[in-house]
Amino acid sequence: EQESSGWPTLLPRKDAQAFPFSSSKFTYILKHLSMDPNSADASIGKQTLEDCEKEANRGETRPCDTSLEFMVDFAASHLKTNDLQLLTYSFMNKEETEPKSRV
Repeated sequence: EQESSGWPTLLPRKDAQAFPFSSSKFTYILKHLSMDPNSADASIGKQTLEDCEKEANRGETRPCDTSLEFMVDFAASHLKTNDLQLLTYSFMNKEETEPKSRV
């Protein structure tokens, strides 16, 4: 699903927990999201799943957060604080007439 800005929204935790976040379920994911298997988005999604399934390097923690809540929980637990701030920035590329925010 996409919000009005054109950027995809993150899944709520409840939906993310029920979603099969696995490359072995990639065909199901594409069908569920009504994505063309030959699209650039599908290619990016497949690469993301493959990256998430790689073993972490020694000393590295590699979360594959499927929701904003998971991401916040991970950051809070590893930084050992709940005092977190969300930062955004805006930029424009040559083809755009208005800046877009990125979270």
